[in-house]
Amino acid sequence: MRVRLLLLFVALTGYSFTGFAQSYEPGVLVRSTGDTLRGEIENAFWVEPPTSISFRPAAGSPSQVFQPRQLRAVRLTGVRYFRYETLPIDHAAETRIAALPSSNVTDVRIDSVLAEVLVEGATTLFRVVLPGAAHYLVRRSGQPVLDLSERRYMSAGSNGGGRTVADGNNYRGQLGVYFGDCPAAQGLAQKTAFTPKGLMEVVQAYNATCGPARQAGRTYVEQANPRRRLALLGGVMVGVRYNYLEIGLTQRFVS
Repeated sequence: MRVRLLLLFVALTGYSFTGFAQSYEPGVLVRSTGDTLRGEIENAFWVEPPTSISFRPAAGSPSQVFQPRQLRAVRLTGVRYFRYETLPIDHAAETRIAALPSSNVTDVRIDSVLAEVLVEGATTLFRVVLPGAAHYLVRRSGQPVLDLSERRYMSAGSNGGGRTVADGNNYRGQLGVYFGDCPAAQGLAQKTAFTPKGLMEVVQAYNATCGPARQAGRTYVEQANPRRRLALLGGVMVGVRYNYLEIGLTQRFVS
C-alpha cells in the first residue's frame, strides 16, 4: 500500500511540475529584423541568461522557439525585460569555493547574451548571471562598459599561515572612478550595498543629476533574482492528501 501511495505521489508531483513549467504570460518580443510580436511568452523564471524563448500569439496557439541571436528584446509585461547585447564579461569572477582562483585575476571575454535590463536610460544597467557569479554591467555614453561582479579568490594567510578566502569585489572604487565627474553618483557609490537596488540607485543618481537629459531612466525589476517556485497541487484525491507548497524569491515591479 505504501508503495502505491508513493508512486501516486510521484506521478502527481511530476504532473504538477510539468504544468507549472508551461507558464505563459503576456509579453512582447522584438525580432532581430525589427518585427514586434505581441502575445504570450513562456516564463521560465531564468537565473542565467535565457538560451531560448518560447512564444505564442495567443493562448492555445502553437508556440515558436526563438534563439537569442534571433531577437533584439524580450519583455514579460510588468515583470522582466531582456535585450540581446554584446558585452565584455569577466569570466574569472568566481564565488564557488571549489573554483576560486589563486589570485584576483581577470578574464574578460565579449559575449552576446539576452541580458536582463534593470535600468534603461542615458546610462543603462544590465544583469548577467554566470554559474560562478552575478555581473552588473553599466553602459554609459562615451565610456567603456563597466562590469561589476561579486568575486572571491584564495589569498595567502598572514604570518605564513594557510590560504584564506579574500573578497576581490572593489565595486565602490570602480563606481567612484566611472562616475568621477558626477558628485551625486560618486558619493552614493561609496555607501551603497552591492545589491540590485543599490546599484540601480547609483545609476539613477547619474541619470537624474548628470545625464544629458537630467532625467531618471526607467527601472524594471528591483529584486534581480528571479522567483523560483515548487508547486504541488492541493486537495484530496483517491484517499491521498497532498498539499500545495510554494517556495520562492518574489520579484517586484518598480515603475
